[in-house]
Amino acid sequence: MVEIRSNSSFAGWFEVIYEGTVIEEVQGRRKALRLAREVARKNKEQHILCDGKIIEADDC
Repeated sequence: MVEIRSNSSFAGWFEVIYEGTVIEEVQGRRKALRLAREVARKNKEQHILCDGKIIEADDC
């Protein structure tokens, strides 16, 4: 599952994580969702975890 986490050190920055590995840190939630969706599609994942909510990768 692809996960989006807020960066605790920098407000407004988000980490996109896949299988425990940080893929990239981006500024802005929308950019993080776009990147997470791309990662999910590339790795044939159906869900994204964002703010404790599970989102369908196609619904972003």
